[in-house]
Amino acid sequence: MVDCVDNGIVLYSSNIVASGTCGAEGNNGDNLTWILDDEGVLTISGTGAMASWKWKGSPWYANKDKIESVVIEDGVTSIGANAFDGCSGLTSITILSSVTSIGEYTFDGCSGLTSITIPSSVTSIRRGAFDGCSGLTSITIPNSVTSIGTSVFSGCSGLTSITISNSVTSIGNYAFYKCSGLTSITIPNSVTSIGENAFNGCSGLTSITIPSSVRSIGAKAFRGCSGLTRVIYLGTEEQWNNLTIGSDNDYCLKATKIFHVHIPANDFSFNATYHWYQCTDEACPVKDEPQAQNGCVLHEWENGEVTYKWSADNQKCTAERKCTACGNVESETASTMSQVVQEKNCTLPELTTYSATFKNDAFKLQTKENVQTAAAIGHDLEKVEKKEAGCTETGHEAYWKCKNCAKLFSDEAGTHEINNPVEINANGHDLKKVEKKEAGCTETGHEAYWKCKSCAKLFSDEAGTDEISNPVKINANGHDLEKVAKKEAGCIETGHEAYWKCKNCAKLFSDEAGKIEINNPVEINANGHDLKKVEKKAPTCTEIGWEAYDTCKREGCTYSTYKELPALNHDLGHHEAKAATCTEIGWEAYDTCKREGCNYTTYKELPALNHDLEHHEAKAATCTEIGWEAYDTCKREGCNYTTYKELPALKHDLEHHEAKAATCTENGWDAYDICKRDGCKYTTYKELPALGHEDSNNDHFCDACSTKISDHSYESKIAREATTTYTGIRIYNCTKCGHSYTEELAKLPSQTNQADQTNQIEPANNGNEKDFIGTVTSVFLNVTDLAAKNCIISFWLIIQMLLKAIMQLW
Repeated sequence: MVDCVDNGIVLYSSNIVASGTCGAEGNNGDNLTWILDDEGVLTISGTGAMASWKWKGSPWYANKDKIESVVIEDGVTSIGANAFDGCSGLTSITILSSVTSIGEYTFDGCSGLTSITIPSSVTSIRRGAFDGCSGLTSITIPNSVTSIGTSVFSGCSGLTSITISNSVTSIGNYAFYKCSGLTSITIPNSVTSIGENAFNGCSGLTSITIPSSVRSIGAKAFRGCSGLTRVIYLGTEEQWNNLTIGSDNDYCLKATKIFHVHIPANDFSFNATYHWYQCTDEACPVKDEPQAQNGCVLHEWENGEVTYKWSADNQKCTAERKCTACGNVESETASTMSQVVQEKNCTLPELTTYSATFKNDAFKLQTKENVQTAAAIGHDLEKVEKKEAGCTETGHEAYWKCKNCAKLFSDEAGTHEINNPVEINANGHDLKKVEKKEAGCTETGHEAYWKCKSCAKLFSDEAGTDEISNPVKINANGHDLEKVAKKEAGCIETGHEAYWKCKNCAKLFSDEAGKIEINNPVEINANGHDLKKVEKKAPTCTEIGWEAYDTCKREGCTYSTYKELPALNHDLGHHEAKAATCTEIGWEAYDTCKREGCNYTTYKELPALNHDLEHHEAKAATCTEIGWEAYDTCKREGCNYTTYKELPALKHDLEHHEAKAATCTENGWDAYDICKRDGCKYTTYKELPALGHEDSNNDHFCDACSTKISDHSYESKIAREATTTYTGIRIYNCTKCGHSYTEELAKLPSQTNQADQTNQIEPANNGNEKDFIGTVTSVFLNVTDLAAKNCIISFWLIIQMLLKAIMQLW
């Protein structure tokens, strides 16, 4: 028996169906124990982590169909892998705040589970934890969880709403695969990535809100979301275009996009579940969706505690808790129920217990016990007079009795309570025995009796408990004859003729009237045995046998030389068990008898299991990869059943492109092929880089296309320094093609008296011809010397410089 006890009061009792250990620590996992009762409640208690198991490996799996609810008590820190897989009858589970992690495939296939509360202590929900929980309609992921792992809610087709906290940063591959009941979902702005196939098969999904924090969306994340018509992106169109979106997300890409950037308020907004910074833009498309607002998180209640306050008359109880972040105060006032647990009486007051039940699951049942609601009423005593004792009756002393509570007291003040009146013992009879007188066959008698010397009463017993009016008479018997039938003589025993015997006096008579008395019955002599031979019979496994023997044929004679041979018992051969497969029967381990002719067996057939099918979607073949039609495979280990049918690769549908030669400025290519099939990127294209311009004769134009490709690059040199009297000359020469030109340098100011530098052309004295010719000759020599040094100045340049010098002198 399992007793549920509260303050010493047994609330209910249940019988244990099965029990054991299930921990990951201690001696054979004895840090945790489990008990399954006959009401379908599985209770797990202890301290520390729970063990993890392979599929169908939990210690209570053999009783999984009996489990209706699970209670994980305080102290358990984790729920192991595959703990409740296949418990389709499980409808409720209680998880306390000591649990920090939920293992892989913990609730796999728990189709009867409709809701679950995950405490805020949980930080990790592993792969496939709620895979196949098709009855689950809603779930809230607390602030403590940072990621939604692979396939956590895969196949939860009944899931219509989910609350994801702002602590979650990633949504794993296949996280909500085939959650066809989801119609909309808001992804919090803490999430940075959405995994591959995350919402694949969510055919009921019509709208999704994606924050700008998301940087990547995996391949096929929204494949099969045929109802998706609207995507609200909480960012700019440019940010959306910069998202990394994997292949096969057409439904998401083709849906109507609404771009919006929040303008958050400075102060928190809040409701019973969340607090957030509300967008102040009236046109915000998600203004009524708290989870889509900036900073939306679940409330963080102060110390996780709730305060309870009772009204003065105990008719109401108020529960209250406060969020440490936003200051929101959540409260509920419940009307109480009362139960009188102690009725008032003469000495005890009336006591009442009050209880308050709240609608909010966060507020626990409150009780206020043994509240005094009425005072004791006091005793109302009545005297009972003394009673004297008799021969058989006891008496009692005088006492007082309460009219209200019926308690007894030995004093009039009622201060000395007694359980019974003070007894005066009965005097008892003074009895004398009168012996029994036997009756004869013709004379009456009487039974023994006792007579009281005091009251003369008669009694049939020595103790005087059975009073009688007269002694019990014994009538005269007369002969009470009983016929003794004739006894035939046997093989070894004599017989006798019939006779009559008196039951009272034991006399014998040869006649029924009892007139002829005899001393002994008339004897009939013995006959001797009449033998019959019985053949030998061999024993079998289950039946005895015997040796050949003789027995007397006379009726009633038990003479026999019979000697029993015991049964041989089975000569057993053991056969090992064979597990049933999908298509073949199996059997449990059994025994058969090896003895010829014996059909004994404990064989028990196990029927074939049939296939446990898993459906696989079709994949179209591409140019280089095979595909397949939709098919089924058996999930059962060791079974190779499949309806798989391969579709061969299509090979490329090629289109030929002619070669194009590269030019000076444009790339070219060799002849190449590309695949025309939509989505295939196959090509043999090979680019030929542009040839670039070439100027072999240094004339600044391309040899091939005559395009001007560069300008002159000049170097300069002063041919004559300027003086206060004469201008100077600077000559410019192109270093590439030899082109040149001159530049006149302005005269120096008159106040400077700088000496003429080498190569200057001095003026003629008094302007005479001799000086002029010398000046010209000097200029010519300087110029020719300069031309010789550069080796590139042309003759016409020399003539030009001479003429210019002449003009200056002139």
